[in-house]
Amino acid sequence: LEDGATSCTYSLSASGDSFTSTGGTGTVSVTASRSTCSWTAASAAGFILITAGSSGTGNGTVSYNVSVNPGTT
Repeated sequence: LEDGATSCTYSLSASGDSFTSTGGTGTVSVTASRSTCSWTAASAAGFILITAGSSGTGNGTVSYNVSVNPGTT
């Protein structure tokens, strides 16, 4: 997450998802300290794709997809 405004703090809440080699989908909730705080979510891992909610203002939900690991299926 990138801070789009000063004096904003963020917390993330995930459901503790874990994935097998077949991949899957998940969500992360973003809670911002103020409704005017903007944020952007991104994955640094090539096998995780943000599918919805890649940016927002205030609170939001980010959905993602974990790709299949072809080396183990």
